Amino acid sequence: MHTFFNIPLTIQLDFIDDILYATPKRDKICPCGGKRHLHHKKEQDIRHSYTYEYGTITIRLTMYYERCQTCHVTTRHDGGLDVIHKTTANYRKLVTTVAKTHSLGYAARQFDVPKATIQGWLR
Repeated sequence: MHTFFNIPLTIQLDFIDDILYATPKRDKICPCGGKRHLHHKKEQDIRHSYTYEYGTITIRLTMYYERCQTCHVTTRHDGGLDVIHKTTANYRKLVTTVAKTHSLGYAARQFDVPKATIQGWLR
């Protein structure tokens, strides 16, 4: 685990022009035993962490959409960060922890996330 960024070691990190690029290693074998084919690849800015000095830390994550040639199932590979709606599980956990310890309004202002979104994450 990259300790400062709380990112698994299976993801390669690169700093280029003050942007943190994260590229996960591809798993080319499907659980069914078939070979995966790269269907689509895209880079997306993802909210990952927060520091009081710099604010929200955003990473540019390369996500792979792969299709198994045997079972024909298409999967998204994000390196185990559990990306949902441009946020990682680490970021959602951080925001909900602050909302539980302080207040929902404080967390919404601090992280610039709507209250309804935080309420959904708390459920």
